[in-house]
Amino acid sequence: MPQAIQELSSGPVDIIGDVHGELEALNHLLARLGYDRFGRHPDHRTLVFIGDLVDRGPDSPGVVEKVSSLYFAKRAQCILGNHELRLLNRINKPDNSWTSPELAQTAIKNGWQAPMKTAHSLQLRAALTFFTELPMALVRSDVRLIHACWNTESLNRLPHIVGSWSALFARFRRNMNTQLKTLGWTRKRVSKLKGSYPLYVGPPEVDSIPFLEELSDYFSLEQNLNPLKVLTQGLYGHVENKTPFWSGHRWQMSERLKWWEEYEEEVPVVFGHYWRPRAGSLDANLKPSLFTGVEANQWIGKRNNCFCIDFAVGLRFQERLNQLPNFQGSLGALRLPAEGDDRPWELMFDDGERFELSSRDKR
Repeated sequence: MPQAIQELSSGPVDIIGDVHGELEALNHLLARLGYDRFGRHPDHRTLVFIGDLVDRGPDSPGVVEKVSSLYFAKRAQCILGNHELRLLNRINKPDNSWTSPELAQTAIKNGWQAPMKTAHSLQLRAALTFFTELPMALVRSDVRLIHACWNTESLNRLPHIVGSWSALFARFRRNMNTQLKTLGWTRKRVSKLKGSYPLYVGPPEVDSIPFLEELSDYFSLEQNLNPLKVLTQGLYGHVENKTPFWSGHRWQMSERLKWWEEYEEEVPVVFGHYWRPRAGSLDANLKPSLFTGVEANQWIGKRNNCFCIDFAVGLRFQERLNQLPNFQGSLGALRLPAEGDDRPWELMFDDGERFELSSRDKR
């Protein structure tokens, strides 16, 4: 049974962004970083994975086998992402259809997903067992790691030892439903609201739908009242300009907030989840970007001490579906010196390009 928050290695570490089943990109990046095929590094560095190892990409089973073998050999650490949590909760969506040949066939037939390797039953069981081992956060004196959102209130609601992430999620969901009822959100009211709008009829059948503030309030509360959702998916609020957008197979009335603009603590936070562009901007059809005008090596946040290491390698599945010749997304690693070492942090991508991070002077 894992501790919810564990200690990060005190030595030099390489923090890998969301992999999303892209085994080839991961192997390229590890080689660029100087690791051999057994995860050993001549400078005794440790690999750290920020979560979302799986889904979307062509080889989720291969990524899990590789990372879990490094983890159990004490050569890597890893935290829980929302995609791992989803699998522990047995929630099936097109991008995790690698868990079943039947789901994979359906996803490919309906044009939701490019072909991917599927896991046999023992592989899936081993993957789920591995996910139950993972903590929600890793910390040391000079850095904090979380998949999506460092939220002290949500972290304080976690037990010190987690017997089952899925059981804890269910408990929080029950508490959330009780709170929603207290606030007047009955099932009848929610069903009526959802039924009055074509939330699940997307382009090209419906180009857009009107914004409904009540639905936006509901979806935001449903997200923000569950600590595990907050920590692995972020905080939500009304969509910008009250313009719903199509994502996740439905029209979204609420969207992710820039929680880092409210983070006031001194210890830096490294996180993933948010599909940060490496250069310029990502495809305009994606969910609204939270990093407009932000350079790849630039710190963000109220105190200029937060850094997103997810550079959208998970976009490649959609690019393969559309048969695009080039990939926009990349897999990145943030290279930190040992704890207490004040040498600069470095960013490296799977194609070998590297940058020193910008100054972290407080704003």
